[in-house]
Amino acid sequence: MHTIIAPFILEHDKKVNFSSALLLSVKKGSMEGVIRALSHGQDINTADRTLFDIFIADSDGECWRIPIFSTLTSLNWASFYGNVELVTYLLANGADFQQRAELGFQHSLGTYESGDQWESEPSTGAIRIEL
Repeated sequence: MHTIIAPFILEHDKKVNFSSALLLSVKKGSMEGVIRALSHGQDINTADRTLFDIFIADSDGECWRIPIFSTLTSLNWASFYGNVELVTYLLANGADFQQRAELGFQHSLGTYESGDQWESEPSTGAIRIEL
């Protein structure tokens, strides 16, 4: 049953969830998951959209969401976690080692609330990470 359903799930993930199966497999260090995701055409250089929002509270106790902005790729995450086996595999399969990555807060909630926080340029709260 798994071999029948998994390809459909991975194809849907590629189209709708921006290759999150690949990114989450890299973050968990799952070579099997990475191989499976790539074999179903997931984008090896896609920006990470699996990060969550953070909640900020002011001195009055009022809380609000601040979305995280990230352009980290599967190669950036494998490098960050020091997984040499995954880094080697990703490079051998076309990961762009020259692609720059940023991670930070998205200050403009207007683009976030419109449905895609990646439409605009990153905010000034982003930091540049070069691995």
